[in-house]
Amino acid sequence: MITSPTALLRTALVVLAFLPALAFGTLSDQTPPSAVIVREDFAPLSQEWQPVSGAWSVDAGKYNSTAAGATDISRIVNYRAIDPSAPPQPTLHFDRFTLSARMRIRGAGAGTVGIVYRYQDSANYYEALLSSNGTVSLRRTRFGATTQLASTDLHIQREVWYLVEIKSDQGSNTLSINGQPVFANVLQLEFTMGQVGLVTHAVVGQFDKMLVTTPFGDQPFRHDFTTDAPGWEPQSGQWNVADGTYSNAAVQATSVTLMPIHVGVQIGSDLTTSFTVRARMLNPYANTGNLVGLVFNYDGASYTEVVFSPKGVAKMNLVSNGRVQTLATAAYNGRRNVWFDVTLDHSASVWVDGKKLFDHVPGANPAMFAEGSVGLITHWAPGKFDDVWFDHDFFRSSCSETFSSSADFETVSGTWAVNAGTLDATAVTPSSIALPCRQTDLVKTDFVYRARLFNPYGASGNLVGLVFNYQLPDTLYAGDYYELVFSPTGSGAFLNKIIQGVSYRVGTFPHNVPPNTWFDVQLIRSGIHTTIKVNGVTIAHDVPQADLPTGRLGVVAHWSPGRFDNLSVEANFARSGPASNTLLTPAAQQ
Repeated sequence: MITSPTALLRTALVVLAFLPALAFGTLSDQTPPSAVIVREDFAPLSQEWQPVSGAWSVDAGKYNSTAAGATDISRIVNYRAIDPSAPPQPTLHFDRFTLSARMRIRGAGAGTVGIVYRYQDSANYYEALLSSNGTVSLRRTRFGATTQLASTDLHIQREVWYLVEIKSDQGSNTLSINGQPVFANVLQLEFTMGQVGLVTHAVVGQFDKMLVTTPFGDQPFRHDFTTDAPGWEPQSGQWNVADGTYSNAAVQATSVTLMPIHVGVQIGSDLTTSFTVRARMLNPYANTGNLVGLVFNYDGASYTEVVFSPKGVAKMNLVSNGRVQTLATAAYNGRRNVWFDVTLDHSASVWVDGKKLFDHVPGANPAMFAEGSVGLITHWAPGKFDDVWFDHDFFRSSCSETFSSSADFETVSGTWAVNAGTLDATAVTPSSIALPCRQTDLVKTDFVYRARLFNPYGASGNLVGLVFNYQLPDTLYAGDYYELVFSPTGSGAFLNKIIQGVSYRVGTFPHNVPPNTWFDVQLIRSGIHTTIKVNGVTIAHDVPQADLPTGRLGVVAHWSPGRFDNLSVEANFARSGPASNTLLTPAAQQ
């Protein structure tokens, strides 16, 4: 039997998902960049909770504070270690952690709901609060006296679910609402460890989806070289930081500098088995042999490189003890003294300026998976580099579906069928959702999602659209998703998020596509931002939108037998959009 390269790749990726557990045995059951310490969906309680005050109960997968006392607190009293064989601890003892929980204010009355962290006792703790008057705040209670550290009005509403998150880094804390920062780097140094929990003040509150993680293994980074090159290890050449770039001043056969990451599956490798690296680079020289690029699988004498000449030729080479074997060659739009963006993932796929150049080059990884150091390389050129990014995420599979005969899709709701080259919602229901491209697995990687849509109905409530970030049943946020839907009456395109079965409007944008007309949609995700194009025209640009982890993509119809065609999804490596740490404004709270 002949096995296709695609099938081999999928098999390898399935094996890859289990490598950390296989390699480390009982040392760890976690994967980078975060170890999960608490995962609580209250269906039923999975953690050991002890109320401090008030009345707390679990009902229908929610944790409820029902007494509306002056201060009602419940906290977790046992915490696992990263090593699953280690005994539990009575406090969260990590100096870096992220705590998040969904919550909403219920009923009447003026008060607050929130999370507590670094909890010592009922007179000493920190808390992050949502108020019925619309504000978000950080407070400290010490020796029984409460001090407000920061507050802003975000128009918080009753009966609306919000994701509240505290990211603590050795006492420097950042508060985010729905994935977007509100307060950054607030110093809280009085308590160095403690418990985490939930709190209400003078109001009834409801909570769900609590998560506590701590950094584990190689951490994602973005180095812009404004001041230095933290953790980089030059191996050869003359590497230095100047004028916001990382440059090699030596013109010699080979110059290499290595990133502060450790790729491999052996003990001590920091469990980095999948990764994406991005870098901007410039070649000031003009000849064919003047090369700049990326190196991986580096162990000194042997490595794999992807290098670029100023003549517009890219090569992926396997180098072993001075012997160079060219594995792949391609043309790219490169020339002397012009910056260009390169993206490399662990499977030896390469993109230049967002366009795929090499796809899973055979032989590029001599072992089954990438193994060894990753870095920058030059040959006979004083190359310049900037904006080097590293993370563990990668785009596992692109997808293109024309529904010409059959299609591999999953029905979430409604009834669906492939008919005459389209995927059709065959019943008119409140919500019909299908998930095509079953093999495409997005691991928080940015993407471009394209499709043609057709709405045969003409009323304002007859909607067709796209689904993204759909959370599968085995995930913490199961059943939640985002949707982009279009009305045929010209009233607009609507960006919604569906949380706990309730739809919340993120934004409304103009469009004027009438019924019974095919139209093309592009949905572009870049970090926490969404851009929307209809028939090639941008109707929304960089809309802040971050709450759900990345999930499956799909199509949706509301009260319409919508039709869909020419669906595709691919990685988005464009460097666009505002910085992801822009502080949240009231107008962007969803």
